[in-house]
Amino acid sequence: MSKILVMDIGGSATKTAIIENNEIVDRDKIPTSTQSLEEFVDNIDKVVNKVKPTGIAISIPGLVNSKTGLMKHGGSLSFIKDFNMKTFLQERYKVKIAIENDGKCAALGELYKGKLQGCEDGVVIVIGTGIGGGIIANGKLLKGEHLSAGEFSFVRTNDENPENFRNAWGAKGSSVGLVKRVKLAKGIEGEFDGIDLFKLIEEEDEIAVEAFNSFCKKIAVQIVNIQVILDPKKIIIGGGISAQKILTEKIQAIATELNTIPGMYTPEIIVEQSELGNDANIYGAYYNYIQEEL
Repeated sequence: MSKILVMDIGGSATKTAIIENNEIVDRDKIPTSTQSLEEFVDNIDKVVNKVKPTGIAISIPGLVNSKTGLMKHGGSLSFIKDFNMKTFLQERYKVKIAIENDGKCAALGELYKGKLQGCEDGVVIVIGTGIGGGIIANGKLLKGEHLSAGEFSFVRTNDENPENFRNAWGAKGSSVGLVKRVKLAKGIEGEFDGIDLFKLIEEEDEIAVEAFNSFCKKIAVQIVNIQVILDPKKIIIGGGISAQKILTEKIQAIATELNTIPGMYTPEIIVEQSELGNDANIYGAYYNYIQEEL
C-alpha cells in the first residue's frame, strides 16, 4: 500500500499529512526553518525517517517549475532560490517527489476535493499575508509562460503610483494588513488578532465595519476584473480569514452590485467560501503527485 507524505510548507510552520487510499489518515505540524537549507532539510529528515513514506508531495511558496523541480525563488525561504528541490529530495530519500507552488496547490485541491470539482474554469484566491491563488482553465491548472499565473499579490491597483507595493493587491487585500489597520485606528495596545477583529464587526463597531467593508470592496473590484479576463464559473475564497462566512457574503454582494452598473457588462459572478480550509493545499499537493508520472 502506498503511503504518501504530504507537506504544506509555510513561512513559519509546515503542515504534514499522511494519505493512504486517497484519504488523510494522520496529521502533524513542524516548524519551518527559514535560516538555512541545512536546518530546513533537517526538519524534513525527521518527518521522513519517522513516516517512511513511499512518496512525498510538497506545497511550497515561491515560483517553482514542477516538472524540473527548480525553484526560481522561494518567497521567505530565500536559501532555496535557484535550487532544484525535487532532484535534491529524490536523491536523498529515493522516492518519488512532486512539488508545486502553494497557491496553485490550493486551486488543485479545490479541483480535486473542493468547490471546483467538475468545473472546467475556476479561480481560487487565497487571502493571507498577501494574495495568492491559482487558476483552473479547461479543467487544468494554468501555470503561465513564466509560472506566474495566479500570483495575484502583484496586481497593481493604482495607476498613479504603481511602483509602490502599498498599492499592489497583496498589500491592499492582506488580511494581516486589515487587522493592523483596525488596531491602529482604534489605538489598541497589546494583542489584537483576526478573532478580535471579527468580534468587533459582529458588535457593529463603526471603525471595524468601515475598514472591513473597504477591504471587501477592494477584493470585489479585482474579482470583477478577473471575471472579465478569465470568465470563470466560480471564484473560491480561501485562506484563514475565509472561515468567516461574512467575508464571502460581503464580497459577493459588492461584486453583484458592481455588476449592475449600466453599460458595464460583466458575466455572472459567483463567489464561494472554500470548505477545505487548510486542507486545500494538502489535497492539492497530493493531487499534483498522483497526476505526475514517476
